[in-house]
Amino acid sequence: MYRSERLTDLDELVLKCRTQQSKEYIAEALACYRAGAYRAVIVNTWIAIVYDLIDKLRELSISGDKGAKKLIDDFENHQKQIDDGNEQAIKAALEFERNILKISKEEMQFFDKQQYIDLERLREDRHRCAHPSFHRIEEPYKPSAEQARMHLRNAILHVLAQQPIQGKAAIDRVLSLVSSSYFPTGVDDAVIQLQGSELKNPKDSLVKGVVDALLFGFFEENSPLKFNSSVLSALKAVILLQRQVAEERIAHQTNKIFRDVSDNELIGAVFIALDIPEAWSALNEASKGKVDSFIKLAPSDNALPIFRHSIKKEELEEVTKSRISKLNEEELSKCINQYELSHHAIDRAIEIYTNVKSWNSANSAYEKLIKPLTKLFTKENIEEIISSPKEKSSDLLGSGGFHSFLESLEEQSSITKKEIDEMLDQHDLSRYKKEA
Repeated sequence: MYRSERLTDLDELVLKCRTQQSKEYIAEALACYRAGAYRAVIVNTWIAIVYDLIDKLRELSISGDKGAKKLIDDFENHQKQIDDGNEQAIKAALEFERNILKISKEEMQFFDKQQYIDLERLREDRHRCAHPSFHRIEEPYKPSAEQARMHLRNAILHVLAQQPIQGKAAIDRVLSLVSSSYFPTGVDDAVIQLQGSELKNPKDSLVKGVVDALLFGFFEENSPLKFNSSVLSALKAVILLQRQVAEERIAHQTNKIFRDVSDNELIGAVFIALDIPEAWSALNEASKGKVDSFIKLAPSDNALPIFRHSIKKEELEEVTKSRISKLNEEELSKCINQYELSHHAIDRAIEIYTNVKSWNSANSAYEKLIKPLTKLFTKENIEEIISSPKEKSSDLLGSGGFHSFLESLEEQSSITKKEIDEMLDQHDLSRYKKEA
């Protein structure tokens, strides 16, 4: 008798069966195992798998899967012909059973390659156990307890415990969820949504398929996923749910995308690389070179939304700062007011403001650049502005914006009134001092 110290208790494995029917199918095989009837274990385990796969096809057929419907219609047609006494239908039904593993793998994508190999071994052992003609009569096939237990385990984990999910159909359902207007852009909420989908207990092949569909759908014309921010949150959520498989797949496919993407769609690849840390870590030098060139040369409308991500990457910090240092007033205003780059825009904003040559320019630069940043200024920033009429001949004096700037310094914590007055005296602007 096979020892009771087992890696995984069989009773616990049976509890993993998805349906009551599955538990009933395997119960007879388990009873045979405990009785030491190992040939019967293997035969009954195969029967349990066949019944369960047919049930899965029937469930998918009812839910609208066309491939499953055709298969189950063929099977039920064979049964009807058998009932009608058609002997040829018996051969067709046996052929259906003979090929059910292959059908389930290739047409329905129920198994991966290794699972298919495990189940094929069960089918072969079933033939040895059930067909005496496969062996000499005086030497009947005698499977070991270990073989019987292995087949029981594989049957439950590969088939009976699994949801009836076809690869393509499951992927389509996940994509439909992500493309919904109500799919969250926050990663934690996206995880909750995907946990309630086919990704709850997926096979590796399904995870890879979902990652591929999300990544390539992000660039597909007329797709609801095209440059959809939900794709980014979904990919990050998939990594959290299935890190080992998803991270490796994203790494491989992101470099492929960078290799093949057109210039017009390069912005999408850059967004993926910079928004998903695992994608950036996996980029090869050629792909990183494309990101660097994009930051340097892309039209500002495309580049500006990228800067808040690229400036956080050590390899891209300097090139991003260099590009920001060359932005014009309108572009820099977008960085400050739309793209969360206020701290990185200070030097360029002051440079633009302190080089104006008219009051109109001074007032415009104040409203768009200086006013949103004043509370972030250091004492040195403030002195650079106050000194500019004298040092740079900037046309700030007399402009409404300059007067508003000086008044706003009353609420500035980085400098005292005394220090402001001293600066104004030093740069021949004593007339702007406010009386105590």
